[in-house]
Amino acid sequence: MKIPEYFLHYLWEHRLCGSQFELEDGSWCRIIDPGKGGNRDGPDFEGVEIEFNGRRWLGFAEIHIKSSDWYRHFHHIDTLYEKTILHIVLENDRPVKNNAGLAIPTIVLCEADDLFRLWSSIQLAPKAPLLCHQHIGNIEPNILQDTITELAKVRLNRNVEKIESVFCESGNDLNETAWRIIARAYGISHNVAPMEWLARNVKWKQIAGLSSLFEVEALLFGVAGMLNGQKESIHSGKVFLQTEYFHLKNKFRLFEIEADIWKHSPVRPSSFPEIRLSQLAALVFHHRSLPGFLTQSANVREYVKAFQIPVSENGESNSCLITKSPTPKRLYPGKESINTFIINIVVPFLIFYSRITLNAEYSEKAIRLLEETDAEKNKIINTFVLEAKLNTKNALFTQGLTELYKNSCLQRKCMDCPILSEIMNTKNHERT
Repeated sequence: MKIPEYFLHYLWEHRLCGSQFELEDGSWCRIIDPGKGGNRDGPDFEGVEIEFNGRRWLGFAEIHIKSSDWYRHFHHIDTLYEKTILHIVLENDRPVKNNAGLAIPTIVLCEADDLFRLWSSIQLAPKAPLLCHQHIGNIEPNILQDTITELAKVRLNRNVEKIESVFCESGNDLNETAWRIIARAYGISHNVAPMEWLARNVKWKQIAGLSSLFEVEALLFGVAGMLNGQKESIHSGKVFLQTEYFHLKNKFRLFEIEADIWKHSPVRPSSFPEIRLSQLAALVFHHRSLPGFLTQSANVREYVKAFQIPVSENGESNSCLITKSPTPKRLYPGKESINTFIINIVVPFLIFYSRITLNAEYSEKAIRLLEETDAEKNKIINTFVLEAKLNTKNALFTQGLTELYKNSCLQRKCMDCPILSEIMNTKNHERT
């Protein structure tokens, strides 16, 4: 198995093999600036600055696996390479000169055996979910924590940008913005799309103008397409919702979606869309100021209480309008669901609110909430626990791991991964 040259480019560009290198004649070369890579015409790196033989040099650097590759690629007769001041290799098997016959200092980037073992351990298991799982645990805990925290902030910022987009679409209406992001989160992954559609077609001002929870339920169930079909027995709660929705439909000129767009598999009964709509109706009717609801609680315990609003008796009787399944025992959101709501609704909204009010306290509270919230439990997090033997501390850490997995591990973008940088730093310290 060969180590690819682009891996050496990565190590050089990120200074992962040190900045002091001894040459074969015993002299030393100090790297001041590794330069900029990606040069297509001529040497690999430009703007390289080194200190060698008591002088500073500025120019180009070329990287090869073996120094003899310089001649194999005919660089010794190519005028584009005459300003090369440094040759970087993994194996120095031949001195090199430029087209003018001048010797070019050559450094060995790092021990080939160590690098080969690291590269082999990654590449021998291409189907493994985490290619570097054997090495993550070697990173110093504080450095790992800081790296994962920065990844969590990247993920948070992307979620905040989505809220900013909704805010612009809503005409800078905070309540409408909060309504849309809450409804979306109540879709719990499998029903996000229909929930988003519903939130776009039912405006917050329409909900706010209703005087009873029954009306809110009729509005949401009706637009969700769950009240379509023949009117049922007068003893069924559905017939009353149908009648109320008919009135609201004409008043607001509403349109329904098809009921079969809602997914019930693979969904736990406690997360069936009818139940989530009942919970959503209870929540938005109880909290008449949604921005206040999302920003005023002090800690996770208070937010759990704020989310656990009991559904109405009508909501209980219509909790499985489509499936006709038995009603689950618990109809208010459980702790695990509320943790998800805190992560996906409260925390990004607090950071968004911090930006528009220029009040850093909301942003600081958002990070505290993530630190207080239990670590998530899902397939991605289980992969890190089982494969890399990581201890997940809280939701801030698991959000960082999620960002790492989705944007680096899953796409095999190891060269762009900050964790690989830290692994190589660790290896470099072990060597020194």
